[in-house]
Amino acid sequence: MRKKIFTGLLLALISVGLYILSRKNYLLFHSMAEIYGITIAAGIFMVSWNTRRHHDNYGLIFLGTAYFFVCIIDFFHRPILV
Repeated sequence: MRKKIFTGLLLALISVGLYILSRKNYLLFHSMAEIYGITIAAGIFMVSWNTRRHHDNYGLIFLGTAYFFVCIIDFFHRPILV
């Protein structure tokens, strides 16, 4: 029970912090959101690539490879903090 309350409070605190950050420095907020998206896309690619020997359906490999290219495009789209 305490762990759920702590997790909920932590998520609420992070959400409020990100909202305040988006109002004060949008470029930093946008960069953090892009890096989060890049991390998720790279993780999807790694899972699909490392499990390619265990399944016969190549749709997951195709999807993972597509996410890899999305990750690359997203990385070069990321704004540069000056």
